[in-house]
Amino acid sequence: LEELGRRVVQDCPRLVTIDFRECLSLRRIGHFALAKSPVLETVHWPPRLEELGQFVLKDCQNLATVDFRTCSTLRRIGDDALAECPSLTIVHWPPMLEE
Repeated sequence: LEELGRRVVQDCPRLVTIDFRECLSLRRIGHFALAKSPVLETVHWPPRLEELGQFVLKDCQNLATVDFRTCSTLRRIGDDALAECPSLTIVHWPPMLEE
């Protein structure tokens, strides 16, 4: 699996943690893929992630920290990827982010 499609996990009212660390082929996560997951607190990103779509974590009310530091190949984060996350206070950006 190289790409997680649009809205694939959107609107999951019970999703607290999602762990992609073992998804070694996953390169792209599509628009709105994890959006509107009101209790989501933790996302563990795939190690070879290259691109996050627009609004990927939009409206995740309980998300307080996002850490992309282990995503050494992440180059692009889509517009408003972290929009409307009122609990979000800490974002650790990836080392090679271009846009």
